Amino acid sequence: MFGLVVMAAIVVYLVVSLMVVLWARSWARKRSFSPARAGWLAALLMYLLVAWEQIPTYVVHKFLCATEVGYWVYKTPSQWKIENPGVAGTLRPGKENVARHRLRDGGTGAILNERFVEESRTFKFPLLPVATVHDVVVDRLTDEVMAQSVTVSSGYGSWTTGGWNSWKFWVGADTCWPENSRIRSDIREFKYIHGGFE
Repeated sequence: MFGLVVMAAIVVYLVVSLMVVLWARSWARKRSFSPARAGWLAALLMYLLVAWEQIPTYVVHKFLCATEVGYWVYKTPSQWKIENPGVAGTLRPGKENVARHRLRDGGTGAILNERFVEESRTFKFPLLPVATVHDVVVDRLTDEVMAQSVTVSSGYGSWTTGGWNSWKFWVGADTCWPENSRIRSDIREFKYIHGGFE
């Protein structure tokens, strides 16, 4: 039902926009101004009233996809086991592994076992619906990052899950995922580093 209301509002807005453009052309013709220029200016104004963020969002999204997205492994579970002999066998995911905890900077974390945590931080671009998400696996004892993945997304989300601007379905682009990212697999390996999957 909400979708029909939004579509009806868009159709009404397009009709009103067409009427404004025709009025601007008529107004310009009566005053010896360029009707084409007045029409284009009115069309641009009507476009910017509802979609001012569409082009900047696309440009920022593409820039961040080219410069921020990536996947880095700083230490594999095997390397960590070599540096910490005998410790991996003592680590067991249990009830604690589903616990969520708040990070000091506002991110969230999922405790994987007694030694490792998955941290997720979202950084939003000012004024535009663009966000970078940093997922990392961290050694809780040393604060050392084992692996990191950065993705970029844009748009307001779907009508059912998005915010108050989610009706602007034309704003945004596909999410940029790091090529060859194994962050989910890495998280699972560090969670079950003791050697068995549960």
